[in-house]
Amino acid sequence: TNLTFVEKLIQYMDEKKLDNPEVYKKANVDRRLFSKMLSNLVNAKTLSVTLNTRRTAMIEDKIIF
Repeated sequence: TNLTFVEKLIQYMDEKKLDNPEVYKKANVDRRLFSKMLSNLVNAKTLSVTLNTRRTAMIEDKIIF
């Protein structure tokens, strides 16, 4: 199926039983930005680039998302 980035993220969170604060804190994303993302108010491409950049930085610091 062709899921959007947000739909995939929500599916992942459901599968891993993660709550919103756990995800946005680990991704180092502001709560308001994360909320907008889940409401599809933020461009998915911009958000995915932001999350990937932050995830890469976290991996380099040996913190796994």
